[in-house]
Amino acid sequence: MNDMVSHKRLLPVLLVAGLIVAGAVGPGATGSEASAVAEARTTIHTMVVPAAAFVPAFGNFEYVNGGDELSTLNGFPGYVAAVHFPYPEVTIKRITLYAHDNGSGDFTVHLGRSRPATGAGAIIATLQSSGQSTTDSRAFTTAAISPRVVNSAYHGVYLALFPPAGPTYQFYGVVIRYAA
Repeated sequence: MNDMVSHKRLLPVLLVAGLIVAGAVGPGATGSEASAVAEARTTIHTMVVPAAAFVPAFGNFEYVNGGDELSTLNGFPGYVAAVHFPYPEVTIKRITLYAHDNGSGDFTVHLGRSRPATGAGAIIATLQSSGQSTTDSRAFTTAAISPRVVNSAYHGVYLALFPPAGPTYQFYGVVIRYAA
């Protein structure tokens, strides 16, 4: 009978100990077990695409590309630049155009995403300068980008630039902010 009483007292103690061990090892773990689980974090990065990266998209205009500044002397200009992200998948947050716009014309920049396997492409953002100013350089920004995700296994990314021609317009580059 003495054994029966000690077993009845020992059983609740064993059950409580089992629950404590299961809680420490199970999926709802806390303490050192929980800190061992890796957290996915998104980091914001910035990429500068300088004037030097832009090449003429077609002929019939004169331009000067000094590396830090691109100017079109005459004609109807158009330039393109490939964009290569250092991560396989990125989410583009915003783009900023840096230019000197001191005339009645406006700079236009398109951010494009191509899919060579299907021969398809899409303009995912358009950014335009506005107004005129003697301030050199000015920033023009947009966060209106859709779709935002670029996966290098499927997509290529490029910038297309259409600046006004003349001595009162200089292009300096584009800055892309993205998460990876």
